[in-house]
Amino acid sequence: MLLASVEGAAEDPWPPSPPFQELHVEQRGDKQVALLVGRAGRSHWSLSVEPDLADGSLVFDVACRSAAAMGWLGSTYRIVDADAARSLGNGRFLFASGYELHVSAGGVEAEQAGEERRLRIAARAEHSHAPQTVRWRYRLAPIAPCI
Repeated sequence: MLLASVEGAAEDPWPPSPPFQELHVEQRGDKQVALLVGRAGRSHWSLSVEPDLADGSLVFDVACRSAAAMGWLGSTYRIVDADAARSLGNGRFLFASGYELHVSAGGVEAEQAGEERRLRIAARAEHSHAPQTVRWRYRLAPIAPCI
């Protein structure tokens, strides 16, 4: 395991990660796609996880539709082996186990949270009005060995 989702508590004003409650898996052509949905307060969340069969990666596409003002928005993960992970800058994060996380829409940062090291994938959006829908995308890909 590379990452573990950081879940919020009922008293949190805004969740550190999307609060998904339902999972659906469907066949699309030659691949299966996972679809997750959830709700917290006046916000609706969705996520699709789709394999890219060409390079063996998983593409995560997350969205939040909110009728209220939004706080920090994104996905927060605990890095399971913090010593074996490092930022490459430019929206990329490398894991010694042979995987790279690349954020294509949004930002990524590592932070120390007590004894844990966390990875935060932030949506880039103006949080000035509601309702609005905000999306962020990232890809987890195996790194091809150099020959």
